[in-house]
Amino acid sequence: MKKWLIVVCLMSLQQVSFADVTLKLSRYSNNGKQNTFTILVKHQRLRLDDDSKRINLFDAQQQRFISQNTRSGKIARMDLGILTQRAKQLNQKRQQRLQKVLAELDKKRPQMSQTEQEVGEDLINQIKYPQQYGAYTFNRLEKISTQKEIAGVQCQLYALKRKKQLLKTLCIANQKQLGISSQDFNTLIDYEEFQYQVESQINLAMGDADFDLISLKQQHISGFVIESRQQHGKQLRDQQRLIQISSQALEKSPFELPKMSKSQLK
Repeated sequence: MKKWLIVVCLMSLQQVSFADVTLKLSRYSNNGKQNTFTILVKHQRLRLDDDSKRINLFDAQQQRFISQNTRSGKIARMDLGILTQRAKQLNQKRQQRLQKVLAELDKKRPQMSQTEQEVGEDLINQIKYPQQYGAYTFNRLEKISTQKEIAGVQCQLYALKRKKQLLKTLCIANQKQLGISSQDFNTLIDYEEFQYQVESQINLAMGDADFDLISLKQQHISGFVIESRQQHGKQLRDQQRLIQISSQALEKSPFELPKMSKSQLK
C-alpha cells in the first residue's frame, strides 16, 4: 500500500512540474489606450498573443524570437547573432553622425564659453560612449519593505531609480509565489532577459542611453515582473499588470515554429 502511495505522489509531482502556464496581463499607456495580452508557456517555448495580428514565439533553448504577420505571412526573426549584426550596422551610422557633430563643435568652439565647451564634451561622450556615460548607467533597483498581492500572487515591490529620480515601481514574483514549474519559470526569465538585451543593445547602438530598462538577471534577482507602474506626480502614465494566471495544459500546435522560406523572411 505504501509503495502505491509513493508512486501516486511521484506521478502527482511530475504532473505539476511539467504543467503549462497562461498569464493574462493588462497594459495602460498615457494616451488613454488600454488593452490586454496573453503569455503562454509550454516546453521552453513562449507565445505572446495580443491585438497586433501577429504570431509571436520565443524559443528559450535557441534564444530566438519569431514574429509572423498573419496577413502577409512575412516572418521577422531575432536572435543574438542577428542582434550583433544589427547593432554593428547601427553603430556605424552613429559613428558617421558623430563625425558631423564633432566637425560642427570644432567650428563653434572659439565662440563657446568654458562651460558650454564642457557641456558639449559631455554630450559628445554620451553619444560616443553610451555604455559608459549614458543615463541608463545610473539606473538601479531599490527594494521596498512591502509586499503586494496581484491577481492572487504575492510579489515584492522595488523602486527603479536613476540617482534620486523615481522612474517606475516594479512588483516582482519568484517561482514559488507564481506557483509554476522551474522550467516554465526559467522560460519567462529567459524571455525578459532576451527582451532587455535586444532593446538595450539597439538603443545603445543608436546612441540612445536614456531608457528605463534594467536586467533582473544582472541585478541577481530571480523573479518575473507582474506589475510595472510609471507615474508623473499623481497621474498614472504607464502600467502593465497581471490579471490572471493558470496552469492548465495547453495544446502543442500553437507553439510550433513556422517553416520559413526565403520569400517569407524579411
